Amino acid sequence: MKRRELLAGLGAGAAVLAACGQEQPAAGTASSAWQGETFNWKMVTTWPPNFPGTGTSASLLAETITRASGGRIKVQVYAAGELVPPFEVFNAVSAGAAEIGHGVSYYWKAQVEAAQFFGAIPFGMTPPESSAWLHFGGGLELWRELYEPFGVMVFTGGNTGTQMGGWFNREINSPDDLKGLKMRIPGLGGEVLQRAGGTPVMLPGGEIYTAMQTGSVDATEWVGPYNDVGFGLHEVAQYYYYPGWHEPGAILEVSINQEAWDALPEDLQDVVRSACGYVESRMGPEYSARNAQFLQQLRDEGKIEIRRFPDSVIDELRARSREVIDELVARDEKAARIYASYTAFQQQVNEWLDIGERAAGGPPGRPGGGGGGRGARAPPPPPAADRGKAAATRPTMGPIRTGIIGCGRISASHAAAVRQLEGDFELTALADPNESRLRELALRHEVSHLVASAQALCARNDVDAVIICSPNEFHADQAVAALAAGKHVLVEKPMADNAADAEMMARAAGRSGRGLALGHTFRHCAAIRYLQDHLRDYGALRAVEVSMCVKWDGPQTDWWAERSMEEGLVLSLFAPHALDFVHMVMQDDVLRVHVEAARHQPGWRGEDEAMILLSYPGRRMASVHVSYNQDYVVNRKSLHFENAFVLIEDNDKVWVNDELVVSPPGRPDGAARRMGSRDLTPCFVDQLREFARAIRGRSHRCILADEGVRFTALLDEVIRAAAATSHDAVH
Repeated sequence: MKRRELLAGLGAGAAVLAACGQEQPAAGTASSAWQGETFNWKMVTTWPPNFPGTGTSASLLAETITRASGGRIKVQVYAAGELVPPFEVFNAVSAGAAEIGHGVSYYWKAQVEAAQFFGAIPFGMTPPESSAWLHFGGGLELWRELYEPFGVMVFTGGNTGTQMGGWFNREINSPDDLKGLKMRIPGLGGEVLQRAGGTPVMLPGGEIYTAMQTGSVDATEWVGPYNDVGFGLHEVAQYYYYPGWHEPGAILEVSINQEAWDALPEDLQDVVRSACGYVESRMGPEYSARNAQFLQQLRDEGKIEIRRFPDSVIDELRARSREVIDELVARDEKAARIYASYTAFQQQVNEWLDIGERAAGGPPGRPGGGGGGRGARAPPPPPAADRGKAAATRPTMGPIRTGIIGCGRISASHAAAVRQLEGDFELTALADPNESRLRELALRHEVSHLVASAQALCARNDVDAVIICSPNEFHADQAVAALAAGKHVLVEKPMADNAADAEMMARAAGRSGRGLALGHTFRHCAAIRYLQDHLRDYGALRAVEVSMCVKWDGPQTDWWAERSMEEGLVLSLFAPHALDFVHMVMQDDVLRVHVEAARHQPGWRGEDEAMILLSYPGRRMASVHVSYNQDYVVNRKSLHFENAFVLIEDNDKVWVNDELVVSPPGRPDGAARRMGSRDLTPCFVDQLREFARAIRGRSHRCILADEGVRFTALLDEVIRAAAATSHDAVH
């Protein structure tokens, strides 16, 4: 930068800081005595008058420019509709009817379709990342190049942060509920909704309340709690959904007529430039603070339901987002250049965040994430974002070198699966403090590297991934250690003893950027895979019944007998199989849980049988019966859909309305069954194959960290309910 430009910038910055401190030029100063040319600018906006956040930022920008220029530029603000309609701001600035505009670029996609990429991209970058792309990754230059033919200069005007998913007057329980939905939603998000079967409606902010109140739309998105409460949307809608998949960070723009910009002397251009930067720097912190404040207000009032979009809905919207963006970049060369720059920067910045912000304890989740569950992320190339989402520790052309922690009953099945997938995996090390168990498993599977502790295994450089098969109470500490050592982790169910430990594991996965998956082998049986692939074919799911019964007259291993937290283990060890199935098909958080549990056999010190009742949004319900007292093994799941009845037996047979659609080879109907008589090796092999796909960034069926946390929270609810209702049921 030239010395004169540097000094000009510093001078403009000082002027802006003075203006921001509300300092008025004293009479007789150079500013007040300015006798040269002055500029009177009209600012048109897309916002209602003095609307909190967006509207007040436009006013602050106008006031800052006026004060910092010593009155040489006087900016008069016109709210939406006062001078031009809200969606005509860009045209007005382009035509010179107004010198400056304040809005969001997706409002004028009809004039400049590629401009939507500078407003918000579904499943895209967060505000800090998009700001970095614009200011230091070439994004702003591309934006200005796009607007140049229209005679418009552009600056960034702030960011409203990751938004909420919107306000709804009907429940969203599956992708089918998006069909026919009339929703106020602009930009690329609106196109995605249309692909999913909904009807997007373009409305300016000032018309949203009335549209929701009269029922002309079924749903609306606006911003977040700060602005949404300001509009009173909590008064006209029942459900408030998250995450804001459509706008992980809405970028505001300041558009200036090019001739008006060129007419300014350089020092005044510096004033405008610095004023835009100042207003942008304030907006993010303002929205973070105010959204938190008003979210708490909504929770305290308790009049609306705050819900997370089901994973199936997020998956559907993500798939439709890819279609919309792929088609846009295919037909628009400028859009293709912009999106290529965006995704290249996104991938690069994520590599830094993995070892920078996230590794230092920064936010591990992403928008939508929301934490959400599997989270809402960008179209391909997908960044490593969700907690537990895999990122390779070394080139993935060769087999994944794998160690197993814990050499008890279940580890033998995992070891056998590793051996069957020799092209994808290599079993390199085992860890167990019991030397006889350790050597027995090593001899059976020809493993030469044996250690006594999980820490020693995690320290090995010849291990890329670990499978944790130890007692439940060790899962959290061992997983955190493995992730910190840069290993991918597959942990046997349950993920942890409690949701707090599971959350600690998920945070560790976010910091490390490594994969954390939860092993639920029964999800990888043929019948369950079939149901996952056809879950949307039968209409709305109304009720689920699960019965899983075996005969175990006492603890099967030493650590079962030593366990004191849930001594019977029917809830913490056996029930997760059944509850995971309910969690998978309901795709939502439970509302209420009731449990009755009892002990029937003297070999157990705790409950050996339980009945669990669960209530879900949309008046859906589930019942789960688990028992260690049934000589004849029972594994039956019934699903009552709007258009079908589905029955699953043994996780390998499926009937739909009495028609057998999945049947296992090699086992006749009515064959005698006993615990352990069925070979589950194919399920373990399939689970491990999916784990490899997750590690390598491919589509997969694994349960990742955030979903594991939500499932562990469900187990906590069940165990708490059992303690509250069944404390006297054990005799």
